[in-house]
Amino acid sequence: MGFGMEVYYHNRSINEEAERNYSVIYKDLNELLTISDYVCITVPLTNETMGLIGLEQLKKMKKTAILINCSRGQVVI
Repeated sequence: MGFGMEVYYHNRSINEEAERNYSVIYKDLNELLTISDYVCITVPLTNETMGLIGLEQLKKMKKTAILINCSRGQVVI
């Protein structure tokens, strides 16, 4: 928990150690985008992550949600 809120994460695989140590909860990317108030993207730029977030993903987010892209610009198109 961070600041009294639940912290969700998405990764290619579930990280049980992180879940135990940091009380974070794994979510499918689509669900994470739908329920989150803040989404922080921290991925390397690869063929797999280029365009990871596009119009379709942005439409799934709450209108009040904030997207923070700490990755390369091409991850969000």
